[in-house]
Amino acid sequence: MGNWSGYYACLNYGLAHTMNNRSVQADEGHAPSLRPRRRYHATARLMFGFALLVCASVGHCVAPTPTEFQAWPDYCKTRYVRVPDGDGSAYARLVSEEMIRKAKALLGNSWYHVHHACYSYIWIARAERYRGRDANQRDFALRQTLSEVNYAIARIPPSVPVYWKLMTIQARVLYVQGNKEQSVATLKQVIKNKPDLPDGHVVLGNFLYKEGKFDQAREVLQSGLEKVPKPTAEMHYFLGMVLLKQGSYDSAREQAHNAYKQGYPLPGLRNRLKAAGHW
Repeated sequence: MGNWSGYYACLNYGLAHTMNNRSVQADEGHAPSLRPRRRYHATARLMFGFALLVCASVGHCVAPTPTEFQAWPDYCKTRYVRVPDGDGSAYARLVSEEMIRKAKALLGNSWYHVHHACYSYIWIARAERYRGRDANQRDFALRQTLSEVNYAIARIPPSVPVYWKLMTIQARVLYVQGNKEQSVATLKQVIKNKPDLPDGHVVLGNFLYKEGKFDQAREVLQSGLEKVPKPTAEMHYFLGMVLLKQGSYDSAREQAHNAYKQGYPLPGLRNRLKAAGHW
C-alpha cells in the first residue's frame, strides 16, 4: 500500500483544508461559507473516505481548484487528465486531443513524468498562501513540493526547459528550509544554463533583496532584463523594489509602471512610491 505516514499526512491536509473551507473559497473569489458546522463534519468524513482511496491507490493528494487548473500551462492540463488523479474529472472536457498532441511533441518522453512538476507548481503556491497563517500546513505543502520536484528532475533531462523551472522551485524550498547557500548556488546554476528563463533571475534577485544585498540584487535583475526575451512583470516589480530601497526613485517608478502595465497585482511598490512622494 505504500508509505502510510505519507498517506496519513495527506489525509490530515485534506481534512484541515475541508474543515476550514476558506483557502479554496477565497482563492476562487467567494466569501467563506456560513453553513452550520455539522455540515463541515459531514463533508470532512466524505473527504476522509475519498482521500483514503486516492492516496492508497496513487499516492497523491492533489486536486487542483478551477483557478489552479487554469493557471497551469497546457502541458500540465493535458497530462493531468491522463493520469488517475484527473482521468474522468470535469477538467477532461477542457482538454482536446490536439492539445495533448502538441504537449507530447513539445516535451517528448518527459510528458509522461511532467505531472509531478505540475503538482509542485500547485504545492509551492499553496505553501505561499499558508505563510503567516498555518505553519503546519505550510511545512506539509513545502515537503510535498520538494518530493514532487525531486521525483521530476530525476526523470526530466536538462534539455527540457521544465527542468530548470523545477530547479528554481527546489531553490525556493531550500531557502525557506534554511539551506540558503545551496539555494543560491542552485539559482546561479539555473541562470548560467538557462539565462532566458525569468524564474532564476526573479527568485535570486528576491532572495538577495531579503538578505539586504541590494547591489547584487540589482545586478541580477538588470542582467535578467537584458537576457530574457520578454521580461515579466515580476522582474520589473522586484527591480523597482530594489531601486526604491537604493533611493533611485525615478528608475523605481519606471519599473513600477512597466510592472503594472503588465498587470502585476501587488500594490506594494506603488504604495511605497506614493508614501515617498515619487509616484
